[in-house]
Amino acid sequence: MNLKIKIICQPNTEFAKMLANNLLDTVKSIQLIKNGIIIEPNQNEDETYIIPELIDDDNYTLLINANEYGGLNEEDNLAQVVCSSRGKPLKSYFIPSKNVVPCGIHANFSVPISCVTIQARDNNIVIVEGKIEHDFNNHYANLIKTELYNGNIDDLPIELIKFKLAAEVAIDKSNCLQCTHTHYYIDTNQLYTETRKFI
Repeated sequence: MNLKIKIICQPNTEFAKMLANNLLDTVKSIQLIKNGIIIEPNQNEDETYIIPELIDDDNYTLLINANEYGGLNEEDNLAQVVCSSRGKPLKSYFIPSKNVVPCGIHANFSVPISCVTIQARDNNIVIVEGKIEHDFNNHYANLIKTELYNGNIDDLPIELIKFKLAAEVAIDKSNCLQCTHTHYYIDTNQLYTETRKFI
């Protein structure tokens, strides 16, 4: 998980091009998209994200960037899925369809406020919640990562039961040989949350 900033503007305008040029030296990366600019901000020594002062306060949104990745190969069977803080699947902004790397990144998510990643290896899972803390006045933001659970899925506490389906899907992905597809996301055609039971 890391933090990105979406600046809302028309990307093909002189204003957008001028803003992007002026931000080049103060951020890690800039990408023009169809309805704005996505920047990856720099961080200071304590990993606080620095929001460039050139950006108007009412013109941007902070987003948590997270990925679904992994699967089963000769070396490992680590996998990760991304879900909401209620355990629900999310809509991905990008799912690669060409040159997909087996057990690589299979979906990218940008989520405002908070999201959860669930890593799985065998029947062991790690649930981590990411939340944005935003200091408007000082142009800073923090991505607070909190480990909610680390252990066997069968011992998942009752208060975290909302993550059980996502965790099962993460385990399923970790057992998917040379995985090249997304397991837990919202698609416009259907919802992919099926798990296979291994005997």
